Amino acid sequence: MPIRLLALALIFLFARAAPLPAYIQNRRLSGAPMSQADFTAIPYSVDSRTAAGMRNSLGQFTITAGSDPLLAVQDALDSWTNISSSAVRFAPFQTSTGIEPRNDGVNLITFADTPSTRSLVGDAVAVTFLFSRLNGALTDTDIVFNPRLRFSTEPDPTTFDIQGTLAHELGHAIGLYHTAVVGATMYASTTRGTSRIARLTSDDIAFARDIYPATQEPASGGQIEGRVSYSFGVGVEGAHVVAVDPAQNILVAAISRSDGSYRIGGVPPGRYWLYCEPLDGPADEAQLGSMPLNLDIFPTNFHGGLGAPLQLEVTPGAALAADLVVANASPTLNLEGSAAAPAGVSNPDGLLAEMQPGGLFDVEVYGAGLDSAEIHESSISFLGAGINLVEGSLKRGTARFTDGSSFPLLSFRVEVPSDTPAGLVTVLIATSSEVAALTGGIAIVDPLPAPLFSSNSVTNAASFLPGPVTPGGIVSIFGLNLGPEQGVSGGLDEFGRVVTMLGDVTVTFNGLPAPLFFVGSGQINVQVPVELAGAVNALVLVLVQRGQSASVPISVAAAAAGPGLFTLGAGPALVALNQDGTVNGVSNGAARGSIITLFGTGQGLASPPLATGQPAGAQPLSEVVAPVTVMIGGQIAEVKFAGMAPGFAGLLQINAVIPAGASGGQNTPVEVIIGGVATGQNGTIAVQ
Repeated sequence: MPIRLLALALIFLFARAAPLPAYIQNRRLSGAPMSQADFTAIPYSVDSRTAAGMRNSLGQFTITAGSDPLLAVQDALDSWTNISSSAVRFAPFQTSTGIEPRNDGVNLITFADTPSTRSLVGDAVAVTFLFSRLNGALTDTDIVFNPRLRFSTEPDPTTFDIQGTLAHELGHAIGLYHTAVVGATMYASTTRGTSRIARLTSDDIAFARDIYPATQEPASGGQIEGRVSYSFGVGVEGAHVVAVDPAQNILVAAISRSDGSYRIGGVPPGRYWLYCEPLDGPADEAQLGSMPLNLDIFPTNFHGGLGAPLQLEVTPGAALAADLVVANASPTLNLEGSAAAPAGVSNPDGLLAEMQPGGLFDVEVYGAGLDSAEIHESSISFLGAGINLVEGSLKRGTARFTDGSSFPLLSFRVEVPSDTPAGLVTVLIATSSEVAALTGGIAIVDPLPAPLFSSNSVTNAASFLPGPVTPGGIVSIFGLNLGPEQGVSGGLDEFGRVVTMLGDVTVTFNGLPAPLFFVGSGQINVQVPVELAGAVNALVLVLVQRGQSASVPISVAAAAAGPGLFTLGAGPALVALNQDGTVNGVSNGAARGSIITLFGTGQGLASPPLATGQPAGAQPLSEVVAPVTVMIGGQIAEVKFAGMAPGFAGLLQINAVIPAGASGGQNTPVEVIIGGVATGQNGTIAVQ
């Protein structure tokens, strides 16, 4: 079920906002709008201690060890710099010894943990401190990440995304406040484990184009302005006015002023539907705050702005006038949030349903009034392109939250065609008397490139030699687009087994989910399911899926055994332990008659049997079922133990006695034969 989100916070120093047109721009008490005076090369300095594995004062990770925070910083800067038809630009960042925000004219990004930063950031994920002149020109914009929290550049469900968090805060740094559009980068809330706010949406981009236009280029968009009023003529203060181009999944919005007037600028050309709604959730006064909007009230006692949306044609440079009239009556429907997951997968917690083109998704929408008997499948529609409700999929339930609150919930399945444009889609649910919207509640994201690999690139994870895969063994898959650019290492699930989804990547063998040790863009380390024991001496299909992008199924041979031994680096020297537990090497050879421990994989089945992904135990030990022969220095070695290494899944451990007649030297050859199949690699150990 969805959970309440932790709000991103912004602290304004010496600033108060006045009523604003589209998006929400911050203003001083005087009403002067805040913006960057020199916006063609906005400089930022990053605390020089910012690095992977950074810890706070309690020794806890602030940045995970596998992250690349400086790359994420530059990518966040580039996301605003690369907006077409906008002149706003961020300069490449520099490093600085500064760690705390202060009005010194230096724009700072810091993860530092000090009493001051802890006090200033409070419970927010990150905070931006703004200093400005009387005319609203920003002179210092310092960004502080909460040192109590964990941040990463990995798809880690326990961390906050560095790039997305910074992209949000940089919006504040150029004058933006929070938006009421759920899917936008400048929305006031986020969750752990998502990078969605790293992708700027049309609502965010409209600000950059409207306030910082590229003057040397013709106008790229238009504007819509007008007034929201009750049927008896009084203006509606604090109404959310939304313009949607359903053909392009473009959405931009504004908040009406105290007299009901509004303006939406930077609107891309297209055919728009215009509607309004009360700010009664998920975006509300608590999130947006009355001070930045300078509004006295956020009325929720109106509806009707969705029943018959206006249709407008926006052209470059055009200024369109459009008034909206609403009914003075409290709505009974109020959509609070949504979540989505590929069909058949448990829905994630969250506020926003993210989907990629070319798949089926199970969607949850929750909010007040959704238990109405008037609501059927025909009551659900979408203001946007490429979302089709699957007939017969509607179910009802309850969304329960950790704070004890609950809402009626609707779940249903949708199809997203492969040609669906990226952008935001609004969910509409209607009864006979009203229509409620979850504005921008569905985000269509660009599909990831399909993973690419071949049968020859499926190798033994120890020897990196191609060949048949073996039940319970570990293989390495090499290719392109296999996983996130920054590799992610796996762990154990709640049942104590190696996870089968990592970095939004899954691998199957004949449809069986496989445990993942590591996924990266060019390599995956994965255990072959033990259940493939029934498919040996046959071909099996290997499929890699990342998000909604799947590889072509690749056929590889399966065999009962196909051993390989781990080596130290790229050379022939094997990973081996001497009898005293030290690492075998050129300067630390093993004596004849002593026991050497080797490590490998591709051993086939073991007894007692182990489940797929299950780490081996020490009591009892699981031994290789097939006969094992070890040759050291041309002589047959006595095998003391050949089985699964305790505490690991799929890892073969062999303890063998170095024969008295074995040849010696730094490069003594070693060969392992399991079930009649040899390792076939030039592995060596050092023998005294």
